[in-house]
Order: sequence, then structure tokens, then C-alpha cells
Amino acid sequence: MFAMKLRPDFITIGAVTRVHGVRGEVIVSPITDDVQQFFRFQKIYLYSSSNGRRKTVDIECVKRKKNLLIIKFKNIDDRNQAQELKGALVEKQFDDAEALADDEYYVFDLIGLTVKTVDDHIVGKLRDVLSLPANDVYVVFDEQNREYLIPAIKDIIKSIDLERQEIIIDPIEGLL
Repeated sequence: MFAMKLRPDFITIGAVTRVHGVRGEVIVSPITDDVQQFFRFQKIYLYSSSNGRRKTVDIECVKRKKNLLIIKFKNIDDRNQAQELKGALVEKQFDDAEALADDEYYVFDLIGLTVKTVDDHIVGKLRDVLSLPANDVYVVFDEQNREYLIPAIKDIIKSIDLERQEIIIDPIEGLL
């Protein structure tokens, strides 16, 4: 029997990096593929790792500036109040997450999965996923702590089974 991972209550979708102007706006660096979701939310959650607290904040306005966002929260009306938010993680409730396609996965679901070849050779455990322009890359470490970078493409990734906690790959020559 396999232990299933518990889904988190919240998903981090950005981070407050700095203050913008004097009216309480902050710059948020999004860490999500769907930046448009910031424009759909009426409220989000700010998590402070320094004190371990999470608070609900209402969104007043969102503007896009290149690959960053300028967000004005209700009741945050000056630079000093906004400065207190610097470093906070911007989160949404997992229940607010949109359904994924059959071949899409949350990174937290993939971390820790055992990576095996099609002939049942254990490569190692997936520790990270790098989001690169061409495709994602799975970072896998074996028992000797050797690192393998596995491109997350259909020619190599044959199956992902969250129930069995494994990823099956068909590595090209020289990959391992």
C-alpha cells in the first residue's frame, strides 16, 4: 500500500518583493504559469515566514508591469503599511485552483516520486522541477547523490503514476 501525499491547503503563486510608490502598492513577482489569475481574485492570502502567520487580504487593483505585478490591497494605504508586506508569500487556497489537464501535475505532487526506467531500473528520487523556456526538467538524485537532469518531454517521460508514486522514463542514450 502506498501513502498518498496530503494536498496543501494553500498554493504559493507569488511573492511580495518590494513597495511601489507611496499609496500602499506592492510589487509581486508571480511564480505561476497563469498570471491572469491575479486579475480574477477578489482576495488572496499573504503568508509571512518570519512569524508563520497567514492573513486574508482583499485586492483593490492589479496592474501588470512586464513580468511583474503591481497590486493594491484594500486598507493598505501608505508606504509604511506596504513595507510590512515585503517578503510575504502570495497564496491562493488549493480549492480555488483550476483543474489540471490529464498530463499536467503540480510540482508538489511530483517531488519525492521514484523515477524508474522502462526496464524497471531505479534512477532515483525527483527533488525539483526546473521550468525552462523549452520544457520542464526533472532534477533527480540517486542513492549516491548523483544528479540527473531529465527533460520532461513525451519522448522520455512515459508515465507518471501518483498512486504508485513513480515516474517511468525511457532515457535516450547518454542521459543517465
